[in-house]
Amino acid sequence: MKYTINEEQYRNLIIKKKQDKIANKILEKIQRIKKNLNEGILIEEGITTVLKEYLKKNLLTTPIIRKLLANNINEEQLAKAGIPSNKIRILQF
Repeated sequence: MKYTINEEQYRNLIIKKKQDKIANKILEKIQRIKKNLNEGILIEEGITTVLKEYLKKNLLTTPIIRKLLANNINEEQLAKAGIPSNKIRILQF
């Protein structure tokens, strides 16, 4: 069975793929930090550092933040990285 998609659908697929790739990179970095560090404080600082790095690059878009929230990154960690808490609360619903 063949499916055809229009140009807009194709662009949306490309954008989604890029967003998923960025979110997966963030989650991989966070998993490495959790694996390599033992102390909770250091892990939290490492997570915050990774999130700040992507925030500075302007890559923490709404879909990426939603995916992070779905993968056990909590509101407090996002807030520590500088994401406004009102934006986080809106995304949780």
